Amino acid sequence: MPEAPKQNFFAKLFASNAMIDSDQLFGEAAGKAPAGVIKKEDVNVNMNQLRGNTDSASSAIHDTRMKLLERGQKLNEIDIASKEMADRAEEFSSLSRKVMLKQKEKAEWSWPFTSKKQ
Repeated sequence: MPEAPKQNFFAKLFASNAMIDSDQLFGEAAGKAPAGVIKKEDVNVNMNQLRGNTDSASSAIHDTRMKLLERGQKLNEIDIASKEMADRAEEFSSLSRKVMLKQKEKAEWSWPFTSKKQ
C-alpha cells in the first residue's frame, strides 16, 4: 500500500477539530524560548520592587530633611549664644574700664586734699 501524503503542519492545525491547549504550544512543554524572546514576568513583583525602592528613597530623603532642620536649629542656637557672648564681653569691657578709671583716680589722691602730682 502506498504511503499517505504528508500533510502540512498548518493544514493539520486548521483542519483538526481537536482543542489544542495554548500552554502546550507556547508553555514550557513546547521547549525553551530563543534568547531574543521576551519572557512574561509578573507585574506585581516588579511593582512591589519599585514600591520598595521608592519607599526606601523617600525615607532617606525624609531623614536627610529632618537632619537639615536639626542642623538649622542648632546653627540658630549657636548664633544667638554667640551674640549674647559678644554683648556680655562688651559689657564686661565697659565695667572693667570704669573700675580701672576709678582705681586710677583713687591712686592719684593719697591724702585728703593733697595730690601726688605736683
